[in-house]
Amino acid sequence: MFAHESWYRERAEPEARREGVLEPRRHVTGPGDRGGLDFVLRGATGEVFVYSEGIADRLAPLVGRTIVVHGKLVEVDGALELWIGRLETG
Repeated sequence: MFAHESWYRERAEPEARREGVLEPRRHVTGPGDRGGLDFVLRGATGEVFVYSEGIADRLAPLVGRTIVVHGKLVEVDGALELWIGRLETG
């Protein structure tokens, strides 16, 4: 998804494989809320916000399904979010 983007490739965080169920993120828009975090990946080690700016329409049909993400876990504004390099569906 973002693997071809320079801003993704330039981040130093290692790319890793994460598996989980994609779910919509329930949040209230307001001060301090970072846009583009419309989903959560729930896996065996917990949950992580998924950065989905510009790809939310491609992720929406995958809600409720188990997916495998190859991506980077990035800290932004003190919170961790998963940037998707590529994904697999089963």
